[in-house]
Amino acid sequence: MGENLETVDRFIKKRCEKLRSLRSMVNMSRREFSEKYHISSATLQSWESPNLGGISESGARQIIQCYAEQGIQIDFAWLMFDTGNSPSYWQDMRANNSKNPQRQVENEIQICVNARKSHAIYRLKDDFMLPRYRSGDIFIGSTLHPRQKESELAGCLCIVSFIGHTDNLSLGYISNVRLRRKEVWLTHLDPACEARKLGPVQYSELWPVTSILRHHDT
Repeated sequence: MGENLETVDRFIKKRCEKLRSLRSMVNMSRREFSEKYHISSATLQSWESPNLGGISESGARQIIQCYAEQGIQIDFAWLMFDTGNSPSYWQDMRANNSKNPQRQVENEIQICVNARKSHAIYRLKDDFMLPRYRSGDIFIGSTLHPRQKESELAGCLCIVSFIGHTDNLSLGYISNVRLRRKEVWLTHLDPACEARKLGPVQYSELWPVTSILRHHDT
C-alpha cells in the first residue's frame, strides 16, 4: 500500500515538472497562459504544484490541446504515466516552401497516422470554428488512452463520428456525454465564446484532438 502511494506521488511530481517545463518552452507566464486559453491561474497553479494535487486526466486532455495549437504534440501517456513519446514540434504549413504543398500536408498527416493505431482526420471546410480555427486547418484525433473515459471528455476538442453515418465526421468541443444512450452535445466554438451548439446526437466514436496542422494562405 505504501509503495503504491509512493508511486502515485512520484507520478504527480513528474507531471508537475513536465507542465512547468512545457510552459517554459513556449516562454509564457502562468498569467499569459491563463489569458490565452481561458484556464484560471489558480487551476494552472494546482496542476503545476504537487502539494495541490497535480493535474487530472481531463485536465491533461485540455492542456494537450492548448499546446497542439502552438505546434507542440504531447503524448497523453508521456504526460500522465511517463511512457510513450516525448513532445515534438509540428511544422507550420506556411513555413515550408515545398513546391508541392499538398504533398507536404500528406506527409505531416502520415507522421501522425504512423504514431497511432486508430485515428481520425478532419479538415475544416469553413469558418464555423472562428475565431480560434479557420477553414483549411487539419485536426488529427486518436483513440482514448486505456485509462481515459469518454465521460471525462467534457471541454475537450474532439472529432466525432455519428451512428449510422460513419463517414460523416464533425468537430467540436464536448459539452456533455450521455454514455448509456451514446449521446453527445457539441459546441462549435471555443467554450469561452458565444457558441453554436449541436445535440444531443448519437455517436459511434470520439477522438480527442492531439495534433492541429495550421493552414495559412500563401
